[in-house]
Order: sequence, then C-alpha cells, then structure tokens
Amino acid sequence: YKMANTARTAKEEIEYFDQPDVLQEKITKLATMIQASNHFTVFTGAGISTSAGIPDFRSGLDTVLPTGAGAWAKKAAVQKGVDVTPKKKLKIKSTLQAIPTATHMALVEMNKRKVLKYLISQNCDGLHRRSGFDPNCLSELHGNTNLEFCKKCGKQYLRDFRTRSHNKKQSVHDHRTGRSCTVKG
Repeated sequence: YKMANTARTAKEEIEYFDQPDVLQEKITKLATMIQASNHFTVFTGAGISTSAGIPDFRSGLDTVLPTGAGAWAKKAAVQKGVDVTPKKKLKIKSTLQAIPTATHMALVEMNKRKVLKYLISQNCDGLHRRSGFDPNCLSELHGNTNLEFCKKCGKQYLRDFRTRSHNKKQSVHDHRTGRSCTVKG
C-alpha cells in the first residue's frame, strides 16, 4: 500500500463523541438546513459502509468501530513494527455479503421524497445501488465492483458477484467479462 505513507498521526486519529444533548442540537440544525435546501446533495465515503461490516481505510488503531482499524493505519503500523492484532473479534463482511444500512435506506427515502437531489459516492461496494437508490441521481466516483454494462446498448446489470475479471492486464475501467447482453440487436 502506497497509501500507508499517508496514514494519519495518532493525534489525527482521535475519535470525538458529542454528549446526547449536543448531538440532538446538531441533528436539529442539520434537519433545518436540509429542509431549507433547494439542491440537497450528499457525498459519502467509507464511513457509511462501516456499519454494514465493511472496513474503511483511515480509522485509527484504537477506533471504536467493530470493523477495526483502517487498512492504511494497519499497514503504516506494521511498517513501524507495531503489532496490529485486534484485541477483540472484528465484525467484518465482504462487500458481497454486506447489506445496505439504515443510513443507506434513509438516503433512498429522502431521494424518493425529492428532498435529496443527488448522491455522490466514493464507495465501490455497490450498497447505494443495492439499497434501491435511483441510479439517475447517483455518481459512483470509483465505479462499482458489481456493475456490468453493455457498451453497445448501455443496459446495466447489477450483479451479486464482482464483475471484473482477474486479468492483471485489464484496466480498472474495463468491465468486459465475456458475458453477453440480454438485449436483442
């Protein structure tokens, strides 16, 4: 991992938690801002999928997340000779086993109600699509490991398996798998 070199410092990894009354105040303020918005857009990253059991990249070694430390933090620690063996059993799922979380479903509902206009995601786990989020209102910046599409007609197929082959010469943007499109023509 080259990204292990960009792992955060211990000070940057400190997790902060608001008191319940402060958290409620922030939730109320956010809800008011969302309701007043004409172009509410959400930008998600790995954090939305940690509660589905998918580890992130940046969480520190002492994170409270049940998925444990992030990949970059662990790699950086190993490079420094630090033991990264988890103190407790981690709750990790592959992206193929994970199911959309309550947060994913809340975004779907806000989009259906025309409150959330657009969703931009850095995740390639497919959970936004599997949640039923309208693909016309979604940009998956790093792609989707389960999405396959026909270059001739544009039909998209959301699969329950990874669609890219393991051919090392295949580029990251090449989704050719050898399967045929079901659309005639």
